Amino acid sequence: MGRQRGSRNPAAQLKSEDIRVALDQAVAANREELLEQAGAYPSIKYWLRVGSRVVDAKAVIQLAWNLAYPSDPIEAADFRGDKAHVATPLRRLGFDVLQTFKE
Repeated sequence: MGRQRGSRNPAAQLKSEDIRVALDQAVAANREELLEQAGAYPSIKYWLRVGSRVVDAKAVIQLAWNLAYPSDPIEAADFRGDKAHVATPLRRLGFDVLQTFKE
């Protein structure tokens, strides 16, 4: 039996350093490269602000997880892109999360 879609919360398990490593790659890449590296979908609601750039928050989480835990990779469908799975854990780690519209 496989994983249930959307059942994981990787950002709640990642460390700030894990996110920073992925953010460094995200900032060095363009958006299409980030999404390809992460195997992610474009963000709809949450973004991370890094200086003057904004990057897809869910893609950064996915990339951070896959870099930190290469033997247990995740796909975009494995976790939701909602507040509890993206914005809240990233804010707890001290990151500047932007929201495009209210929930």
